[in-house]
Parts: sequence; structure tokens; C-alpha cells
Amino acid sequence: MTAVRNSDYAASKAALMAFFDSLRQELVDEGDDKTSITNIYPYIINTTLFKGFSGLALKVIPILKKEDVAKRIFDAVYFKEQEVYIPWYTNLLGIGMIIIRSFSERLRIKIIQVLMGDGMKSLECRGLEHQKL
Repeated sequence: MTAVRNSDYAASKAALMAFFDSLRQELVDEGDDKTSITNIYPYIINTTLFKGFSGLALKVIPILKKEDVAKRIFDAVYFKEQEVYIPWYTNLLGIGMIIIRSFSERLRIKIIQVLMGDGMKSLECRGLEHQKL
């Protein structure tokens, strides 16, 4: 089994989480109670972006319908929620992986490999030229 190879995605997601956490704190410090920030973390959505995605995770968590995701995002923004995981239990899976990491990083990586399979590498990239560095 091969690695998922999505380090750029993971790093950018972590950076955005940290940025918006810091920005929320700055808004509180400045007394701004009118501005709200909502982070949305959806699972795989049934769009062409994820066509070809493979992995056991698809048998554990169903692919999301874009209409359902759009409604959940609308509700989250309307009710000024800060962090929204779609579906909600994917947050618990993330917490579980943090706990597993505290015991064994190798086990955590093996679980990710099993769940994600070829993951992002299996996606079809339409209209994008792949360049070797």
C-alpha cells in the first residue's frame, strides 16, 4: 500500500485552522462581537473533484451529497458556528487518530493507508498538466 501523498493539503488545512483561530482571538481582544468566522471541514463530496477517489474509508463514511453539504454550510454560517465537520462524527475520527498517535505513529500511518488506499493519487485531474520537479 502506498502513502496518500497529500502533505500539501494537510499543511494548508492546518495553516488555515491556526490562522482563523488566531484571527478569532484578535477579534475578541478588539471587542468585535459582530464578525464571525466559520471553518467548514467536509468529507468527500459527490463532485467531479473527487472522481476516482479510492479507499476503504468510502465503505465506512458515505460520500456526501453536495446539496446536503450546501445546506449544512448555510446553517453553520447563519448560526455563526465556528467549527463544522461534515458529517459531524469525522471530528471524532480525527480525535481518535490523535489518541492513536500518542501510542504509535506507525499504527496511525497504517490505519490511514488502509482507509485512504491510493486516496488523492487516484483522482482524475482534468485539464491540469502534471509537472515533474
